Amino acid sequence: MGVAHAGFYLEPGLTYEKGDHTVNWGAPLSPSSGSTSGAGFNLKGGWSVVDTVFFGVDASFSKPQFKNSANNYDAAASSNLLGVMVGGQIPIIGIRAWGGYILDGTLDPEASNGLDAKFSGANGLKLGAGIHFLVVSLNVEYSDLQYKTSTVSSTSVNFTQDFSDKMKNKLWTVSVSFPIML
Repeated sequence: MGVAHAGFYLEPGLTYEKGDHTVNWGAPLSPSSGSTSGAGFNLKGGWSVVDTVFFGVDASFSKPQFKNSANNYDAAASSNLLGVMVGGQIPIIGIRAWGGYILDGTLDPEASNGLDAKFSGANGLKLGAGIHFLVVSLNVEYSDLQYKTSTVSSTSVNFTQDFSDKMKNKLWTVSVSFPIML
């Protein structure tokens, strides 16, 4: 009977994301939809068992362009997400799959057309798959996120109610990563 090998797992990667979101801004703006897209990077780290099962933390940072139909909002944004994940791979074939849960995150677009919004408290499911060959993995991930807290300041719109409604963001990410299992 053999002894299972467990070791450290680290996976840095370069990403490109495309998301579609909905926001209920509150009066006088109506509910709206929009998109985000842009480049970033991510880092997964934790432990691996026999180079087939891996688990740990999943962090990402990106600089997407935020567009929304409310007030023609269009601005550069900063986004970060932090979660946990568990996955598996078939070492010889290189097929990989994982799932996770985003515990926290923010999406902070710059001001546009008199509005300055910030979305925080992101959480939701994240699923991914990829193919690993040599030292590179090509991946695709889907995240279904909901931001718990939204704030807005305005120089051109007088809001008549608190802006506490949630933003929902469905996000697709493609990445090139470099899994290291020691």
